[in-house]
Amino acid sequence: MAAVIARPTDLAVHFRAECLAALDAIETRALNPKIRAMIGLYRSIMPSDRLPGRQHFDPLTIPHLLPNVWLVDVLDDPEPRFRYRLMGTRVAQAFAADITGRLCEDVHPDFANNPMRGFLIDVVATRRPHYRRGTPNAWPVSELLSLDRLFLPLAGDGAHVDIVLALTIFMRKDGVEL
Repeated sequence: MAAVIARPTDLAVHFRAECLAALDAIETRALNPKIRAMIGLYRSIMPSDRLPGRQHFDPLTIPHLLPNVWLVDVLDDPEPRFRYRLMGTRVAQAFAADITGRLCEDVHPDFANNPMRGFLIDVVATRRPHYRRGTPNAWPVSELLSLDRLFLPLAGDGAHVDIVLALTIFMRKDGVEL
């Protein structure tokens, strides 16, 4: 039996265009080189007619970024819930634990009101990336001064976000990257 290949919809093409416009806006900022590299990778894996999915992303192509990479599964229940799917070593270090496989609501106290949840929901709903530079709001802040974080939508079917690809660079109070 031949494999059925999903055809792109006008909606998928629209979501791709909106995502690229949002990336263009993010790239006008002064960005950490790792954030720029991740944006470049994301653009390179994006099909010409839809959003990229997990099937397009091979973490082994970016060994220099892997410590800062994390993936979050989007679970529809009927509101989106989020589960840590993959956790880079620097992200696990910031958490002081590897929380791969755990629900965000089980890891973060009061996750329902955490700004990170809002950013994730926004990426899922708009299918656009989200960039933030600021103080950590989901991690212990005792030694961390700031972070640069990029959320990128991954959509297995090209239109519905089922994974959020994230890259976070943590800066310690002494000015050194974690």
